[in-house]
Amino acid sequence: MDNTIEDAIERDWKALSEVERNSTSLEQFTSKWLNELVDEGLPHFMNDFTRAALESEKRRNTIAEDIKQKWEVSRSSLLAFIEYCAEVGERAFDTDTLDALQYVMRKCHAKALQITREIMLLLDNGYPDAAMARWRTLHEVNVVSAFVKKHGLECATRFIHHQEIDRLKFLRKHKECSEELDWTPVLRRILKLKKKCKKS
Repeated sequence: MDNTIEDAIERDWKALSEVERNSTSLEQFTSKWLNELVDEGLPHFMNDFTRAALESEKRRNTIAEDIKQKWEVSRSSLLAFIEYCAEVGERAFDTDTLDALQYVMRKCHAKALQITREIMLLLDNGYPDAAMARWRTLHEVNVVSAFVKKHGLECATRFIHHQEIDRLKFLRKHKECSEELDWTPVLRRILKLKKKCKKS
């Protein structure tokens, strides 16, 4: 019995006649041998793991349904509260002429809603630890919005400028990797953002 793929290849190579070995190289034989192995084994692999994936999905769906039934009242109340918060946010920031403080508050509010909906998805599917991790992120957003609101317009303006500087750092990293990863260069956007950051 072969212990490794190398052993199996060596066994099959030695089993060839001298004429067959002279007509090809070991590298070509190995490549063909591996391709045949994949072609033969892949359908079985796909069938087995597709079946396993479908069974896992059924189990997850059953768990999700059990959770929804068990926590139906609390879940419905939380969903209603999320939609209420979304509507309040839309009414409060339904204008194109926001000052810096209003702009930051709107961004934080939108981010908090997105995170809360992620938390609901995780809870619905039986991932309480992951939901708790997102809840900590929600708390961070709340702290940021409370801090900016407390310190007013100047703090909000600085917060926006800091975001622009973070974006500039990201674009620089993007530029460094663009050639190696075959990404579209972003030089013009970097120059534009540099000017914007200097003005700030």
